[in-house]
Amino acid sequence: MLTIFFLCDIFFQEVFLFDPSSSISFELNISLADGSYTLGAGSQTFLTSSDAFFNVGKITYKLTDQSLKFTGRQMFSGSDQHGNYEVVKLFYLAGKANISTSFTMYEDCDAVIFTQTYHNGANETKANSYDQTISGFPSVKVDSYDTDLGYLSFDGFMAGDTKKHIGRWNSQTDAIGDGLQGGPLAVFDEQRRTFLISPFSNFMASSAWHDSNGNIFWGIMGGVDEVPANYTSSTIIYYADGINKAFDGWGQFLQKQYGKKDWYAWEDSTIIFLGYWSDNGGYYYFNTEPNKTYEQTMVDLINHEVNSLGIPIGYVQYDSWWYYTGAGNGVKTWQPRPDIFPDGLEYMFKTTNMPVALHSKYWSVDNSYAKQNGGKYDFLLEDLGALPLQREFWEDLFNNASKWGMFLYEQDWLNGELYRVQKLKTDLYLGEQWLTQMHDAAAKQYNSIQYCMANPRHIMQTLTLPWVTQARVSEDYHPGGEQWRIGLTSLFVGALGIRPFKDTFWTTKTQPGDTSGKTEPYSALNAVVSTLSMGPVGPSDKIGAINASLLMRCCGEYGHIYKPSRPITATDLQITQKAFEDLDMEVWWTYTEIKVNSTVINVNWTWGVVLAVDTPPGLVLHKEDLHFMDDGNEYGVFSYKDPGSFQTFDNNGLQLHICTKDEFCLYHFAPKITHSGHEVYLLGEMQKWMPVNNMRIVGINYLADDLLINIFGKYQTNITMHYVIDGKLTNATCQIKNRLWNCVSLISGKCIYDNGRTCDTSQTKMSAADASPAPKAKKAAKPKKPATHPKYSDMIKAALTALKEKGGSSRQAILKYVVANNKVDAEAASRHLRMALRAGVKNGSLKQSKGTGASGSFKLGEKAAKKPMAKKAAKPKKAAVKKPKKPAAKKPAGEKKAAKPKTKKAKSPKKPKAAGEKKPKKAAKSPAKKKAPAKPKAKKAAKPKKAAAKKINPLGTECNYVFWNLCPLAMASLHRHASENSITTPKTTIEGIPDYGWRVSLNHECGVKCKPFVQPRFSQVIQFVGLGIRYAKEWWKRRRQGRKMFIDHMDQLLHKAIYGAPIGGIGCGTMGRGFRGEFARFQMVPGIYDHTVIQANQFILCIRKNGKTVYQKVLTGRRETSKSLKSWEWQEPREGDVYHALYPRSWTVYNLEEFNLRLVCRQVSPVYPHDYKDTSFPMACFIWTAENTGSEPLDVSIMFTFKNGRGVKDDGNGGCHNHVFDTDVEGRRVSGVSINHNILDMKCTYCVAGVHSEDVSVTCKEYFNPQGSGQVVWEDLKDDGQLSVEGGRNTSTNKGQESAAAVCVQASVPPNQTRDLEFTLTWDMPIIHFKAREKFYARRYSRWFGMDGEAGPRMSSYAASNYSKWEQKIEEWQKPILENKNLPSWYKSALFNELYYVSDGGTVWIDPVQGQDGKLVRVTDPEDHPIIQEFSRFGYLEGHEYRMYNTYDVHHYASFSLIMLWPKLQLSLQYDMATAVESEDTTRIKFLTSGENGIRKRLHAVPHDVGDPEDEPWKRVNCYVIHPTCNWKDLNMKFVLQTFRDYSATKDEAYLKHMYPVAKYVMETAKKWDVDDDGIIDNGGFADQTFDAWTMSGASAYCGGMWLAALRMMIEMATILKKDDDILHYKEILDKGKVSYQTKLWNGSYYNYDCSTGGHHDSVMADQLAGHWFLKASGLQDDEVFPPDRVRSSLQRIFKNNVLMFEDGNMGAINGTRPDGSKDISSCQSEEFWVGVTYGLAANMIQEGLLKEAFQTAWGAYHVCWEWYGLAFQTPEAYMTDNIYRSLGYMRPLAIWSMQWALEKFQKDLMPS
Repeated sequence: MLTIFFLCDIFFQEVFLFDPSSSISFELNISLADGSYTLGAGSQTFLTSSDAFFNVGKITYKLTDQSLKFTGRQMFSGSDQHGNYEVVKLFYLAGKANISTSFTMYEDCDAVIFTQTYHNGANETKANSYDQTISGFPSVKVDSYDTDLGYLSFDGFMAGDTKKHIGRWNSQTDAIGDGLQGGPLAVFDEQRRTFLISPFSNFMASSAWHDSNGNIFWGIMGGVDEVPANYTSSTIIYYADGINKAFDGWGQFLQKQYGKKDWYAWEDSTIIFLGYWSDNGGYYYFNTEPNKTYEQTMVDLINHEVNSLGIPIGYVQYDSWWYYTGAGNGVKTWQPRPDIFPDGLEYMFKTTNMPVALHSKYWSVDNSYAKQNGGKYDFLLEDLGALPLQREFWEDLFNNASKWGMFLYEQDWLNGELYRVQKLKTDLYLGEQWLTQMHDAAAKQYNSIQYCMANPRHIMQTLTLPWVTQARVSEDYHPGGEQWRIGLTSLFVGALGIRPFKDTFWTTKTQPGDTSGKTEPYSALNAVVSTLSMGPVGPSDKIGAINASLLMRCCGEYGHIYKPSRPITATDLQITQKAFEDLDMEVWWTYTEIKVNSTVINVNWTWGVVLAVDTPPGLVLHKEDLHFMDDGNEYGVFSYKDPGSFQTFDNNGLQLHICTKDEFCLYHFAPKITHSGHEVYLLGEMQKWMPVNNMRIVGINYLADDLLINIFGKYQTNITMHYVIDGKLTNATCQIKNRLWNCVSLISGKCIYDNGRTCDTSQTKMSAADASPAPKAKKAAKPKKPATHPKYSDMIKAALTALKEKGGSSRQAILKYVVANNKVDAEAASRHLRMALRAGVKNGSLKQSKGTGASGSFKLGEKAAKKPMAKKAAKPKKAAVKKPKKPAAKKPAGEKKAAKPKTKKAKSPKKPKAAGEKKPKKAAKSPAKKKAPAKPKAKKAAKPKKAAAKKINPLGTECNYVFWNLCPLAMASLHRHASENSITTPKTTIEGIPDYGWRVSLNHECGVKCKPFVQPRFSQVIQFVGLGIRYAKEWWKRRRQGRKMFIDHMDQLLHKAIYGAPIGGIGCGTMGRGFRGEFARFQMVPGIYDHTVIQANQFILCIRKNGKTVYQKVLTGRRETSKSLKSWEWQEPREGDVYHALYPRSWTVYNLEEFNLRLVCRQVSPVYPHDYKDTSFPMACFIWTAENTGSEPLDVSIMFTFKNGRGVKDDGNGGCHNHVFDTDVEGRRVSGVSINHNILDMKCTYCVAGVHSEDVSVTCKEYFNPQGSGQVVWEDLKDDGQLSVEGGRNTSTNKGQESAAAVCVQASVPPNQTRDLEFTLTWDMPIIHFKAREKFYARRYSRWFGMDGEAGPRMSSYAASNYSKWEQKIEEWQKPILENKNLPSWYKSALFNELYYVSDGGTVWIDPVQGQDGKLVRVTDPEDHPIIQEFSRFGYLEGHEYRMYNTYDVHHYASFSLIMLWPKLQLSLQYDMATAVESEDTTRIKFLTSGENGIRKRLHAVPHDVGDPEDEPWKRVNCYVIHPTCNWKDLNMKFVLQTFRDYSATKDEAYLKHMYPVAKYVMETAKKWDVDDDGIIDNGGFADQTFDAWTMSGASAYCGGMWLAALRMMIEMATILKKDDDILHYKEILDKGKVSYQTKLWNGSYYNYDCSTGGHHDSVMADQLAGHWFLKASGLQDDEVFPPDRVRSSLQRIFKNNVLMFEDGNMGAINGTRPDGSKDISSCQSEEFWVGVTYGLAANMIQEGLLKEAFQTAWGAYHVCWEWYGLAFQTPEAYMTDNIYRSLGYMRPLAIWSMQWALEKFQKDLMPS
């Protein structure tokens, strides 16, 4: 309670009580008679005021001698960020100066603010000394009053550490810090009640003065001689019941006052990651390796420690030895000396990719920057010191340093600058100006700052300087020294949000070869203090001397420091023992708080840490000594050395051992967690100083039935967690398998992956708690090294013989058998098995019954089985000819049986006769059948089987690929080859379903477990170190802002092989569907995907016979969770039930033979070419055809259930309400339920409806609870096959509730007849915004259905009335391609199904809206081209994981789909890009790869993208900040190439005229990249094009080729537009460039990757002819630019190297190979297969007539993604040879439409109209 007594200066005393109900805990008594005051607590006085004084006109005016005249008082109240306050203000006259003092008291804060104000200013005010003050308010007498008091003061440099003092507060006290070096003062009693006093404003000009009479005054520093009018100086006194609590509360109050946020410290990579320091005390402080420069030494250090040993050092600090010094040893020129870094720091950074922290100190008076010395900047120069005065100086300094890779600036010798520059002691504003200019320039470069040798005033000023994130808190390190004692100063520094830095240390006792005799006996103590400080951890050993095992206790595998949640600080016990008993010891405390994710409890748990050194015998810690125990929880405690020492912490406390520097005590405290009747204490990872921390344990999931800790680490690392459960100490070891869900169950000890699915329990190790460390356990678990075992061929034969699987055994099954029955290592066996299987197939001992390469199924081959059956096999040869006919008769039975003849066809030469199960149709055409005499020829042609072994689609000897179009039989052979290898190409004809598409059984399981790309090769890691650090910094920053990264590598999508064709039109939001029928992958929030499978969204079948329900089950998907809808029964997928997708339609077939019922569900979305209306509609139809094949009638009911939301937590936000509707407004009558709710804050209505028709009935259930058992709606349907209307609700859902509805369509199906049961699903979400909410948009479909969000019922009727029209349009579009027998079956599937991405690519199709007269109206932006105004703005993401709209370098490949199918969308996008080209955004951003700063968007540069849905797309472009894309060499070219290609397709001359000037701009910008003026642009030696991790230098095949193509197109466009001067200009460049291109890059076989001297300059790049491809595709062919023979030679070499060398040509085209055919592993991207690049390469081959090669190449990409890896309808950007993918759901694979473009334009004889 804060009580204020005002003692009146009249005849009686007046007492005023300030808010007695407030929570304030101390008392302030103010006497208005004389202005005196006292502060106390618990009725005891702690502090009594002394005098108040002000210097004016060289006279000191005081209250005590009444020279300071009281003139009045004022009392008022108000409120600010801290809450309500009251003010008592007293006015005085000091000479001619009007001055006031005031007391501000807060209602709910334990603080008083004392303020002095100079209302009309004052002159001649300076004191006798700089260390005095010119004013005194507040003031206190240093004396003891009612109780014994102690104090803690900070003084000196290193944040006041060097002269800090603890003692008794009495009249004898003389060591209190004051003056220019003084800091905060804490006064406390033995009960630890504490008053903390410090400046509250103008920190660089404020001081305290302890005079010789025992008084302390706070005011303005003593050197100030003039105070301006209205200048104020404030002081804060803060109270708390505890010393640590007082510092923490004071710091939080101050940070709140100045708006300081903690996230700046969390963004400082030097605080997040390990570093290496060369500071004073370090081995390389002014010391190098013998006969080496610093440059060589540092390179050796990085190569050895990081690259060779793998120590995860994230940066290096360069201390004062690297720059030029001048007078007084100050900085003369802050540039690297050539004798130190001969090649410079920029070279060093580019060579090592290692970011740096750079040291600086005070400036010398002869520095080279000052104008007085011939420089260009304003400086203050004095006798001893110099100070920069100009903001531009710092900006230029830091901008230059960004090229060196600097991301931390260490400002050392701050106290030296204050000492040397006198004006800093006399000017009220100069100190703050100096530090602010430095800070603001650093902030522009995203550089953090460390203060070193700072006085407390510098530390206090950081409250206004958030990028100052850390400060040194002890003197320089010297091995064996005491500067690790930082607990006290960390109390001050940490309270202000600054991370304390202990300085560097040695990790080993001695350094090899060191002759100084120095030793560090306390390496472990230094390491633990550094870690727990929350500051940098930076060793400084000699090369090869780092104790890696000790260092890794500080951090994780990536170098993340495992730190607590607050800096470790001295306990109150330590401080009071020193103050009152003069007992020295170090007893420190800290804690970690872990977030708990739970719907069961609402709490976060805290783990405590105590570090003790130099303790006296018998010292006991109690709960009151440990503030983390204030939560009231029960704790257990154990020593870091031995988890077996665990004991519960009770009222008796913890008696410490005698703790020394050699044997320090480190205790960990674990909270008791009660769960499911168990008592659990999580002890954590015992190999770390912080066994429980927020970097390793990213969350705790407190579930109703389990307790999971979610751990983070390096892929495939084994992590051991110790814990106590029910009194038993145990541990569990789990392997990191993915980025998101790696959990350890503390109840079962199992490892949990993928949001709740248990992993293989072999990954879990449980042990009794004898506390063996995890590394030993790890080694003990790996004894599976092979001793002796049979040959792999023999083990495979034994496995196949034992397994006896009719269709052959999979590699996984064989591997499992081999491992179980032989002494082999599983990992090694997996590798050897692949090779042995391939070899067996090749030599005939094995037969591959399914799949290709080492994937699929295998049987014993004829070679292995021939001996016992040779004679019998020879006899029935003739009968064998008839055998293919028998399976043909059985074809309708299902694809599995039909799949058997695959292997027969593979070995038989009779392929023309049995080209596939669809051949019965061909057989009806007599000419094909009567060509039987051709069979013998086929036999001969097939004899050269060696060529066939390569699995290149065999053509027969009579056909040459050059004359492909003359050989239709060869094309048929190609068709057969793909069908035989494809496991998803239809093998049977199913009535009512197309013969072409992607078809799988509903029980299909992907046999390959794919993994996202998480880690490059070790040889590639070095180039990503800097990027990784800066990326992590940006990731943390955005995470704390509630935003996601545009590419979130920390939360990658995991492989789910479940998806089928999505539903919905283009740009209206989409819903994904699984091939088993799941509703998953919602994209209702623009650009943001939610991947939860929603269990409540289902189709349920009910069959009734003779008035009774005989069958009722959920048909779609599989049960996701048993926690809801427990009453529902699921039909497991059955043999013969199939799914077939041919986007935008799909079919699902169910055969319920026991009921003589066949069901086909047809899913239809309104997507078809050249339509800009219906194609935008958010709707889909599901037509269920029920066929009764029996002799009795059946009543068939289908119930469609659906819930609100998108499968996320927000679904339970409440406010959802459902309504039944019935309407025929658009023609057909529909009945259904609308589910009205908000998604985020955007209105959204889902409508599920049944369509009325003859012989069907439609009933609805308005509401059921999707979180409950589902029994009511389930039993309602089961009762009579219909739904009753009862059971709705009249109110909206409450918080935590979700809402679902159901619609049932029932029909009676007579024997041998069919009935259609039709459903519609629509969603009306017309008004959307992106996350920044700066603009609002209407989706295009709202042009026809309005923007009120109430159109759902009408849309349902529209869908029912028009889906037949949609299907007609779709069939008219697809039919010519599907019926073209010259095209492979798999290609037809790939062509249409890859098109899913146009609608399901996070796509938006929008118009701007604005508020007018209280409502939103569609508006026209006058800057938008008429095409955009008419056809709206279009955008789609680069990928589901790469959230950037219209990423232009990728869209370049995908754009063929738009220009062919929706050309107006392509033109709209191009007009948008043209506008962006002519715009500029000068916002400064830091690029994550280089660390350099630049502007967001440069004028006349094509943007990389138009923005991030997490921000405001189109308003802020270029959200991709990994590279400065304004310097990318492909973007400008791609704009020109697309411009002319589009013109060639549309012949739109107005479009050409609009784009031509823009094209000229980008070409002129690009021309500057031709650095040697040879007519070819040069790449910049970094990844400056779409292959953004694969560097190019100089002229390159990829960018250089596109440059030439762009020049040729500019000439053509100039010719069309009659721009004669331009023609000559571009022709001159082209003539020069085409010669250079051939001279520099052609090597006689193909074009080199680039013309550098790098190790991969001669790699074979799959996309080397990208320029030629687009040029020819656009109708231009210039044989001088791209000679045809060289084009053909290059394509053949690519086919040989990049296609055939991998999985026998069945993987597509790898990006890069070396000339010998091996992978180019110079970059992670060079060894990737890019799907879109593969399709584009195939298109290029088609243009050149290489059809065999083209389809073989493209087949590999389709085969891997859609069949082998299980990535259907989520085609990634890239995959690798070891089951790794990158970026699921990607734009570039739409490039398959470039193949169709090439076929239609260049192979017209194969494309009948």
